[in-house]
Amino acid sequence: LTFVLESYRTNSAQLNASVVGVLKRIVLPDCLNLMPCVWHLSFLLVAEKILSDSGIAKDKSFSSMVQICKYITRKLMDRLQPELMDDMDAFQKSAKQALARITFVDLLFWKNRRDAEIVRDEYGWQNKYAHRETIRKALADEDEACGAGILKSIDKLAPGAAPAMTEADEEALREAHERHKDADDMVDRLVEDLNFRFKPRQLRKELKRLGLAVKSKSKSQKSKLDEEELVKLAELWETHKGEKDRMKAIAEGLGFKYTTRRLSSELRILGLLEAGAPAGGSRKITQDQVERVKAAFKDHESSATVVEDIEAALEGQVTKAQIRRVLKKHGLERRKFTKLADTSDESESEGEGGSAPSDEDDEGPGKGLGGDGATCIARVDDAGRTFAVGFDDGRVEVYDRRAPARTPTSIFAEQTDFVSGLEVANSGRELLASSGDGTLALFDLRKRSLAARSEDDADDEMLCVRSMKGGKKVVCGHQSGVLSIFSWGYWNDCSDRFPGHPGSVDAMAKVDEDTLLTSSSDGLIRIVSVLPNKAIGIVGEHLADNPIERLCLEPENRRVALSVSHDNVVKLWHVGELLEDDDDEDEGGEKVS
Repeated sequence: LTFVLESYRTNSAQLNASVVGVLKRIVLPDCLNLMPCVWHLSFLLVAEKILSDSGIAKDKSFSSMVQICKYITRKLMDRLQPELMDDMDAFQKSAKQALARITFVDLLFWKNRRDAEIVRDEYGWQNKYAHRETIRKALADEDEACGAGILKSIDKLAPGAAPAMTEADEEALREAHERHKDADDMVDRLVEDLNFRFKPRQLRKELKRLGLAVKSKSKSQKSKLDEEELVKLAELWETHKGEKDRMKAIAEGLGFKYTTRRLSSELRILGLLEAGAPAGGSRKITQDQVERVKAAFKDHESSATVVEDIEAALEGQVTKAQIRRVLKKHGLERRKFTKLADTSDESESEGEGGSAPSDEDDEGPGKGLGGDGATCIARVDDAGRTFAVGFDDGRVEVYDRRAPARTPTSIFAEQTDFVSGLEVANSGRELLASSGDGTLALFDLRKRSLAARSEDDADDEMLCVRSMKGGKKVVCGHQSGVLSIFSWGYWNDCSDRFPGHPGSVDAMAKVDEDTLLTSSSDGLIRIVSVLPNKAIGIVGEHLADNPIERLCLEPENRRVALSVSHDNVVKLWHVGELLEDDDDEDEGGEKVS
């Protein structure tokens, strides 16, 4: 708006009227009421130029523009030069003066919706004043010294810096924690015991630094299925719970309306599936099975197929990966055996190598993961030494293959539902995670902490995430079929939305910084342009109503796409011609035979 408004003299009357209309919608109280959005130095310079232009003062075509500029500058002057009334107490006067200084500094920065609301509401000092007056009235009949500490501590503005905690404060915090450690509202009681001098967030950080336990506020999950679907889900679970592909069968019974991860969460809410238990057929190994594995190892230690023999001895109750983890954990060495050469050329070539690969060599990069129910994985560095894994319970773990123990180097538990997608950003320094609870989280892998998290959107699951535009934009696919676009650094809410998919957007593959391949629950693969938001065409499809759960591009030339659907078919698609000629929007990709 500022850029367009600078050319107000040469703009057409229609363009100037449109700019004025947008400004009114932003600043007027009966519209968006976001006046601080335009309180910026560059806009004010343009407004000053318009108001001091005597050539348009009597021109009726510019009257609306002059009027809105006057309105904006007058409201700003009211904030920068507050009127201090005689009936104001010292707290109110100091608050108004400090507010003017902070607003003056804020003129240097552009503000989004959230920032504008904070400035508009005067940084919340009025709520603090009301709280102070409530305490003053409550202490009116008490000894004046009784509430002196409280009144002194709250006679500060909300944006002021948090006070530093002294050794005496730490000792008082330890004593208060010992008294209230079993209470559900422990932190609130600690704030009260320390005379309201510290905020709950600061006390939580101090408790964590001192190694004192803090009860987390766990969010109870709510079902997203109606009563009829819940009854049918319970019936399908009873029918298929003993099958290996039980979740796929349940999803098919519900018409593929929900993803298998969503159904796993619903089963846990109903209590039919234990928390932390995998949705698939394999289950967590029990202590009795561990002892049986150790006993079977002694019987088959000299066998070249020790893992397979142990699996047969336990009648398939545990998987090979579980057997390998038990053996590794208890230090039971598995020998490497030389494979004897036979008459075939293949065997001779293997024999020349001297030995066959051991069981340990084929475990892959994810061996030894400390949990079940993994939903997604992402390579953090180009060499594949570090990788991140998302789990059904909203947990994200980061592993380093160079570490001597197969334990995670970092664990993040900031989301309440399954982790649906992971995306590495800033050369492996940060990690984006989308979740079924409708949130997008940004983790700092160097500091091993949560950097930012979007607002909850429990009504719309977030199913996939990709970084675009050279890392300036982040695109997320939703259950509702919408693509939400976040601007880097503004994680509170998305900056743009692109509807157009008839079903859920289950997976995305990045073609280049401006183009995406998306897969939907209707079985179609689409090619989409991001900013400008445009559906370019359809690459191909699987069988009707078979959701496509996974989608990727071959890494070298990025001209062949691979898709996996519920029809048990993996398909490859040529997308090179479609990318080179955007004019043929209706021409689909050619399937590779």
